[in-house]
Amino acid sequence: MKKKLLCLLLVLATVLTVLPVGALAQGTEVLLELETSVEAPKLRAAGPGLAAGTHEDWFDRLSGLPQYAVDFYGWLEDNRDAGEALADPTVADTHNDACVYELATLPGTVSYTYSTGEDPKAKAQEAVLAHAAPVFEEAMLYGVTVFSAFDRDHPEVFWLTGTTNWSWSLTYNYHGDGGTGTATYSMRVMLVLKQGDFDMRQSQYQTAAAVAEGIGRMEGHVADLLAGVPGEAPVSEQLRYLNRELTLRNAYNITASPDVSYAPWKATSALSGGEDGQGPVCEGYARALKVLCDRLGIGCTLVEGDAKATATGATQAHMWNYVQVDGGWYAVDVTWNDPVTSLSGDPAVSGKESEDWFLLGADSPVAEGLTFLQSHPVENIVISGGLAFVNGPVLAEDAYALPEGFMDIAPYRTGEGFTAPVMEGKVFGGWYADAAMTQPLRPEQVTGWAYAKFVDEATLSLKFQFTKGTTAQSERTDLRLLTAVDGLRYRAVSFRIGLGGQETSATSDRVYQQVRAGDSLISGPQGIFGQDAAYFVTYTVQNVPQSAFDMEFTVTPRWQTLDGTWVDGIERSFTIGGSC
Repeated sequence: MKKKLLCLLLVLATVLTVLPVGALAQGTEVLLELETSVEAPKLRAAGPGLAAGTHEDWFDRLSGLPQYAVDFYGWLEDNRDAGEALADPTVADTHNDACVYELATLPGTVSYTYSTGEDPKAKAQEAVLAHAAPVFEEAMLYGVTVFSAFDRDHPEVFWLTGTTNWSWSLTYNYHGDGGTGTATYSMRVMLVLKQGDFDMRQSQYQTAAAVAEGIGRMEGHVADLLAGVPGEAPVSEQLRYLNRELTLRNAYNITASPDVSYAPWKATSALSGGEDGQGPVCEGYARALKVLCDRLGIGCTLVEGDAKATATGATQAHMWNYVQVDGGWYAVDVTWNDPVTSLSGDPAVSGKESEDWFLLGADSPVAEGLTFLQSHPVENIVISGGLAFVNGPVLAEDAYALPEGFMDIAPYRTGEGFTAPVMEGKVFGGWYADAAMTQPLRPEQVTGWAYAKFVDEATLSLKFQFTKGTTAQSERTDLRLLTAVDGLRYRAVSFRIGLGGQETSATSDRVYQQVRAGDSLISGPQGIFGQDAAYFVTYTVQNVPQSAFDMEFTVTPRWQTLDGTWVDGIERSFTIGGSC
């Protein structure tokens, strides 16, 4: 039974705090405590747009950003380490009693009118606030959108709640004469990191020391997980290892609630193996995989939407990953690879951990009448009513498959000797570093991944000839053994010959484009040894006496590949007397 999705998408709540507004009236500064409360706007599909093309990082998917929004993303990246402002707001700028980042200082000019007896200052203030409010909303929209992109691009920043608080501080200058006036203002838009009871950090990380300690723990878990990654393996196998480890070390958290703790939605929940009952939900699994992929240099992005496991099933909020392998993008859903288990024994290991949702393509069938992309449609909307980051990587059509013959060489090149991989109807022709089979491995290379060359088994089969005119009454004869090779990239070809309980080997390093059979000249071995054959290889056993004519010969052709592996071909048994 597939895991019930309990994942919740964290919503970035925007709270507007109106700070004291300074008014400059005809050169005289007057501080006003405004009672006006401006409700934070619901994000809408306006402001930032989507960049053309497809982009791995969420930030790169944005276009039309003002420079202050671009600078904001850079500031977030620069301040995500221990001791920097996101971890320790006290090192940030301050405004009144708040620790803040100033997103932008925005100027404005507005005209207003007033009637006889009305206070021009009050009318100026009213006009300024009406004009500045949507300007603030737009700036906040840019700020929230950029912060959302940062949150998806950098899941290693685990200590933030995901909630942002935005404030403005406004000063203005007005001049009125004869019922009309003009006011100019300067508005500071600020991200509040900490003010009073509000803190962007989770409750258990509201000191710099606690954040630093948490980062240290995370780095230890990351190092532990990465220590087992097969570094010489292809990207697909490194990802296979990460999927396996995350599923074996974790159990899906069926009791998670953001009212209790944000931890299950953070990368650290899955990286730590759900220590202290803080196991992951889908966001925890997906964010953990991205953290690990980022460290390995593997392309990886978070993807979210409402997913379902069957064509008629209900959808629920979910998060998963797209990963880049060999230039293409494929889907991995670690959460759905880790079915819920009972709490008996080891709660993390259900025995049903799988790769059912591993490296899938858009058209990969996942259930009757359901492809992966139908099961996991992409929405990427972080905020209700906000921008949909849908210009991310595009999935390959089909699931990923390793290139044919591409495999781990270590099991075949142990200290006990080199052995050849097996493929039905084929014979091994050597290890190569490239798919074009142009770069053979060296004999001393015994680990890593390489391409196994395979040749039609008929190539390394055996034919034999006797001296022309040989009969059962002949006193002696010469026995010529023949086989073939598909090219010149071999160290040697050998015939292992058994006769009368004894065995010997005869090795050759010469090849021929033609041989003679009786009075006929045979050019090219394809008609005898198959289409892969390119050259003949021969060895002659001379002066075989009549006494051996009825003894059984057992002959196996062999070749040694450039990487040092001896490969046996098709063995053949015969007697000279029975063949004359």
